[in-house]
Amino acid sequence: MNVRGWIRFAVASALAANTFAANQVYNVGGAVPLTYAPTLADGDDLAIYANGDGSPTTGLVDTNLTVNLVRLGHSPGAGVLALTNTVSEGKTLTVGDLYVGHESGGGSHALGRVIQDRGTLEVTALHVGSDSAAGTVIQSGGAANVTTLEVKSLGAYQLTGGTLRQRGNGVLSGNGILELDGGSYVLDQGPANITLQGDGQLTMHSGVLEAPGIAATDVLSLGVGLTVSGGELRLRGQTRVNASFD
Repeated sequence: MNVRGWIRFAVASALAANTFAANQVYNVGGAVPLTYAPTLADGDDLAIYANGDGSPTTGLVDTNLTVNLVRLGHSPGAGVLALTNTVSEGKTLTVGDLYVGHESGGGSHALGRVIQDRGTLEVTALHVGSDSAAGTVIQSGGAANVTTLEVKSLGAYQLTGGTLRQRGNGVLSGNGILELDGGSYVLDQGPANITLQGDGQLTMHSGVLEAPGIAATDVLSLGVGLTVSGGELRLRGQTRVNASFD
């Protein structure tokens, strides 16, 4: 066996054939740590797609990394980004644009998912789902810090633990839903006034919805459907509700 063949065999054996095709595209199925893409580096674009047979591919965050763009999901299966298990403890993934649900060419079968129970996700613009691609974020721990948040018609953000901190404007559109069943959703209007608008739904069963305004001029404007059945509201500064409230 030549050297190249030996390396291919060794890696395939260690990872049960779950190696990544390139530094930008992970599409082999199974769960694979990001460090197994040896040329993946700060500043790259990253796509995580399903395997050819439709089995999901999970990119496991096991290193501190900064990337420009991440796209998750492609027909007919799912692309998953995971901050889970001990390998993600204390790790930070920093992303410019994160698309959960890949729209191009995927139709309604393009599935994207983020699963986080630890670590830190820093995102400039988080896009969850679209009108033709389903996307779900399931956060039960850790910290997700976003500047802008968009949850579209086929998108859902489920927060059961940890902290989701939003520092800029947000849109919940169509059937898009942001559901709090624990954890803390912090709309930080300290850097700038924040607007959360659209015809989607913000639903709170438990946990904390917080706007930690410092000055009386710090404004949070809520223009979405808002349903509160439990939990705690900590709203400082000014809060303006311009949509349905249950």
